[in-house]
Amino acid sequence: MTMGEKKRWTKDEEVFLVNNYENMKLVDIGIKLNRTKYSISEKARIMNVNKMDNWNNSDIAFVALNYPTIENHEIATAIGRTISSIQNMAQRIGIPKSGIKMSNAKKKSFKDGKTSPCIGAVGKENSQWQGGISFTPYDDSFNNKFKNAIRKRDNQICMLCNIHREKIRQALSIHHINYDKLLSIPQNCLSLCHSCHSKTNSNRKHWQTFFQNLLSEKYNYKYEDKEVIVEINPVGERSGLF
Repeated sequence: MTMGEKKRWTKDEEVFLVNNYENMKLVDIGIKLNRTKYSISEKARIMNVNKMDNWNNSDIAFVALNYPTIENHEIATAIGRTISSIQNMAQRIGIPKSGIKMSNAKKKSFKDGKTSPCIGAVGKENSQWQGGISFTPYDDSFNNKFKNAIRKRDNQICMLCNIHREKIRQALSIHHINYDKLLSIPQNCLSLCHSCHSKTNSNRKHWQTFFQNLLSEKYNYKYEDKEVIVEINPVGERSGLF
């Protein structure tokens, strides 16, 4: 390559850009590919890659409904994305923060699956619609103490890809294995990186069986017909809890 000649993009670099543009910072992509932030953003523009490409409509609807009242890091944990991507999405679809609430009519349009010109079909119109369970609030036991205990139990490692928390420089997400947000107990929760957590939005029966088998083998938790078995000790406390 002669002086002044632009460094050509390889196919592998283009694939990496498409797969990571949503969840990685430009500077981190630049370090990985040995390119400048300008080069990354310009290539993304040429390839028509934008921050909404890897979003599904269910996650967009979740941000729309919860952004005005829930902390960004909690939304990020719930759907397995970065805080900055949550903020960017909220700005793109025009959702305010700081106490300014969405109208009831707009909330209903998201929940009922009506089409929005900004984000397309959501709710029942969306192929990934799960009956509205993504809008179910977490119970009080799903707090920072509990989540940190799960991460500690799992040695700060994603239980799917085995990446360590230090390598992603973000807290691991805590996933409810059977997708019941009101069952926040160790037998029903495990640590996942944001990328792996997003994979669990589809093919849910597979992931439930997979993770229950994983925890059964690793921690000797017991399940029957995909239901969690919680043993009761003589003093009436559930075993296996932190």
